[in-house]
Amino acid sequence: NLTPGVEGVANQMYGPPLSYYANKTAELIQMDPNRYSYNAHDFDPHMLPKEQQEELRNSKLYSIDVECVATGYRHCDRDVARIAIVNAMCEVVYRTFVKPELEVVSYLTPLTGITEEDIKNAPSLKAVMKEIRAILPKDAILVGQGIGHDIFWLHLQAGVDYASEIDLLKVFRFSSSMHSSISFSLRHEAVSLMGVDTNWHNPETDAIYSMKLYLLFRKSSKTDLQMIRIFLLQQPRVPSFHQQMAKIEGVDMKKSGPCKDCRERFYRDNGLPNPLYD
Repeated sequence: NLTPGVEGVANQMYGPPLSYYANKTAELIQMDPNRYSYNAHDFDPHMLPKEQQEELRNSKLYSIDVECVATGYRHCDRDVARIAIVNAMCEVVYRTFVKPELEVVSYLTPLTGITEEDIKNAPSLKAVMKEIRAILPKDAILVGQGIGHDIFWLHLQAGVDYASEIDLLKVFRFSSSMHSSISFSLRHEAVSLMGVDTNWHNPETDAIYSMKLYLLFRKSSKTDLQMIRIFLLQQPRVPSFHQQMAKIEGVDMKKSGPCKDCRERFYRDNGLPNPLYD
């Protein structure tokens, strides 16, 4: 289902009908062996040639995913409760539950899968962060869907704890001078491009598929990426969890992460440089 007006905009901008982009993207997804040597639907880095595996193992790519529980009823009242880190080979190198510092009003179990028992004896975020900083090299490149949220929750600082980040939300976002930008959920990207439904909200799974999506399309040209974005736009929209459920146990679920005001307040209260401006 296309957003009203997008089909006309796309045709005006790019000439051919949208079916053209669907067909071209289908060709990309099939991964022409002369260009890619693997298929998107069953992509596994361990099946790559040894030299490509070695390249990935030597890379500084990591995907991080964080799940939070609610400590209040606003969209920004959250505390970290579960973390997973995946390397460039899509191997889980770190996983843990975290005991929230604040009182929990909802474990948001339909979204997170987390229960009270899971975090009852879990380590504190402070203890966990010592382990995470020991794992991540200072020149790490962090990959993820809306990775800025995960970086925020873990209090990581660019240039100190890692080098840079790649946000798949921005990579696959469709935008044009004639239409407002349109973003897609990780679930929509995985279903449309890989034929895999990631509606589990397990941080390990989300991190793995974030890394897989990045590896599959990291060498795509600007033209190929734009075709992929239009293809995503064409597909029946696979809603994110937050679009499906506005509230859980009275907790606002309309937004999936801290807003600009929340971030500004956090950085100010903790005396940290604000990456929004610095």
